[in-house]
Amino acid sequence: MIITISGPPGSGTSTLARGLSEALGLRWVNSGDLFRRIAAERGLTLKELGRLAEQGPEIDYMIDDAQRSLAKNGSGIFEGRLAGHMLDADLKIMLK
Repeated sequence: MIITISGPPGSGTSTLARGLSEALGLRWVNSGDLFRRIAAERGLTLKELGRLAEQGPEIDYMIDDAQRSLAKNGSGIFEGRLAGHMLDADLKIMLK
C-alpha cells in the first residue's frame, strides 16, 4: 500500500505521516529527509543545498526520483509537497 501526504509547511503532514506509519506498520519516507541525505552526500549544509536547489530543478528531480524508486520497491507513507502528484498511490491525502 502506498499513501501520499502533501500540504504546505506547518499543516501537520509530518505528524500525520508519523502516526500513520506507526499505526499501519509502514515505512515513512519524508522528502525533507531525502533533501538532508543529498546535502550530506555532497558535503553541503542545508543552506548551501537550498541555494543550489534555487538555481534549477536538479535537486528537486533527485528527490522526486528517490521517492519514485522507493515507491517501486514497496509500500510506505510518502510525505512531501509534490508526493501526491508524482506517485501512483492507493490513498492521497492533501492537508490545508
